[in-house]
Amino acid sequence: MGVRHIHITTLLFDLGNVVFRWSFEPMFEYWAETCGKSVEFLRSTFRVDHMYEKYETGAVTTDEYAHHIERMLGVRFLPDDFKKGWNSIYVEETAGIDGLLANLEKNYRLAAFSNTNEVHYACMEEKYGHLFRRFERVFYSHIIGLRKPEKDAFEYVLAEIGIKKSDVVFFDDLAENVRGAQRIGIKAVQVKGLESITEGLRSFE
Repeated sequence: MGVRHIHITTLLFDLGNVVFRWSFEPMFEYWAETCGKSVEFLRSTFRVDHMYEKYETGAVTTDEYAHHIERMLGVRFLPDDFKKGWNSIYVEETAGIDGLLANLEKNYRLAAFSNTNEVHYACMEEKYGHLFRRFERVFYSHIIGLRKPEKDAFEYVLAEIGIKKSDVVFFDDLAENVRGAQRIGIKAVQVKGLESITEGLRSFE
């Protein structure tokens, strides 16, 4: 039996904690200053729950989600404080990522898929849009109505790009999203730094 060659044409990237860094800590700090609760209370009480997931598929509005968070935390946001705190999660771009993407785009089609919402989407586009130019397409969960790690989400993105599962490698920092891709036959790498992107890709070549 001959050696089976894998033909990879496309690299699909998550955005948060892959292309740029984010953390909930600045959000807790901002809300603590404006809502009268401690950072420790907010950190221990805030939950990524079913409403968070619905918000990321566009099934609930920003106002509905903000009211949900008020009830969850027992606070009342002043005008714009929810959005300001919500958008404070974004930190710096990942060091070296632009150069890496520039090199990769010489040999591969590049695309991105992010679980996000309408408020974060606008902030990401403004803050990191210069990086997104490297991607042929960027898919946002709240726009397509599907989120990782759902099977339908991955299949939608691949169909839109026009590629087969065997042609793509997916990079994400969350193990659950990597497993979701792998379950339907997509090669996937959990990102823990730039080196894991290059090493992961090399392992499939």
